[in-house]
Amino acid sequence: MAFMPIFRYTVFGATLFMSIIVLAMASDFLTIGTTYIGAFYYFTAVAIAAAVLTLLTLPAMIILDITRKGAFTSKIVVELVWLSILWAFWLATAAYTAYSDSVDIAPQCDYLNSDVQRGCNEWKTAIAFSFLIWLTLMGYTATLLIFAINSANRGNPVWSTSVSDNLFSRPAVGGKVEVPTGYHPTDYGGQPPSNPSMMAAAYPPSTPSYAPYPPSQSLNVHSPSHNNGGYVPTASGDGHQYPSSQSPTHNGYQPVPMSVNHLPQV
Repeated sequence: MAFMPIFRYTVFGATLFMSIIVLAMASDFLTIGTTYIGAFYYFTAVAIAAAVLTLLTLPAMIILDITRKGAFTSKIVVELVWLSILWAFWLATAAYTAYSDSVDIAPQCDYLNSDVQRGCNEWKTAIAFSFLIWLTLMGYTATLLIFAINSANRGNPVWSTSVSDNLFSRPAVGGKVEVPTGYHPTDYGGQPPSNPSMMAAAYPPSTPSYAPYPPSQSLNVHSPSHNNGGYVPTASGDGHQYPSSQSPTHNGYQPVPMSVNHLPQV
């Protein structure tokens, strides 16, 4: 399996694991607040909402991608948009909880009640994991966007496909072979490329542009004599011999003067 599908499952798995931790810490802190204070902090609700949204959507995207090829949620463009919204939500959660922690909660968690002290420590852990989830999702989204743009520039329809289709490493559409800059196929004085595929593309096998003579045909070459005056018989079909100044043109050919030492080349 290629890099991006493995990276995707790794990121989704780590995000789900950290979201479970944040959900557990925020829920416990919410219970402690309602028990000992009689109220709850708003930042706990924000953290719980972010964790629940992540735990609902990411598994659904993975399951639909595995069980149903071409699902709408599996498209790269949809995944980029949704993960961007999700990491922005986690960034807001981490920033809001960190601000509330500096204002409403003691920095050292030096509370007399052991439950409140435990809740304070758990909440600081939830803040740390909120920042980690934000960085993880944002890093994966940026990496996926870069890979998708590079693949789209090579002509692959990557935006409407899934990451599991792995079109990122596919060569250019049409099988085009890139020739090194400055290399000219007609420049026989230069060094040929070391890649055999480039050599095949630069020097394609030539095909003859003429049709060979059929086996039944033979070319009757007459040596020069006094009868033909040193000329090859023309293809006029009238049985006469013409000198070069009077011979008619047939199909663009003219009678060729001959010498005894040089026979016509066929």
